Amino acid sequence: MAAWSGRVKSAGVNPAMRPFRPGTRIDKVALKVVPISGRSASLREKNMALVAEKTSTVSVTKLHPVIGAEVRGVDLSRPLDDDTVRRVRQAWYDHTVLVFRDQKLSEDDQRRFASYFGPVAKRVPPRPGAVGADTLIEWDDMLLVTDNVDANGKPIGALGHGEMWFHSDKCYHRKPHRASFLYGIEIPTEGGHTKFSSSYAAYERLPADVQ
Repeated sequence: MAAWSGRVKSAGVNPAMRPFRPGTRIDKVALKVVPISGRSASLREKNMALVAEKTSTVSVTKLHPVIGAEVRGVDLSRPLDDDTVRRVRQAWYDHTVLVFRDQKLSEDDQRRFASYFGPVAKRVPPRPGAVGADTLIEWDDMLLVTDNVDANGKPIGALGHGEMWFHSDKCYHRKPHRASFLYGIEIPTEGGHTKFSSSYAAYERLPADVQ
């Protein structure tokens, strides 16, 4: 099960599948992804212990008949009070994918918001000797998705050329990630779309004998 909110300002998804359009160059896209462990929620990060502010108005607007909603009235750069967290989580349960527009987030802000849904997972590095393991960038719980390079031509991120097709994060793990969080830094004027589909809706439309 997965969700999003990280360096592209989108958020949310349970069984989430998200591709980039084939053949589209996404050199202006930068995403950071915080995977969430499938375990039950734990204590939030110690270095994020700011005082939670009461959110007065939270609105949830459905974006699609089977998946997706926009949440307004929530500032993710601040700690959220328990009632706001409850309402956001309920919106996620109801709509699978959540979008929070016009946010200004640091990496710690992103981690703090992710922690409301469970313990933030760490990257599982490839086995030594695995194909391509020696060329992968270093990252832990944050991944920059981009095809940009540094002054020496070394990639500063990954998956920036449409490599990411429909999938569900860490579905092959014993405890798959519950959610992933995307935050948009730079968005291309066209292409580079992140798309989501609902496995719930697909299952419910199967004939009874197939289910």
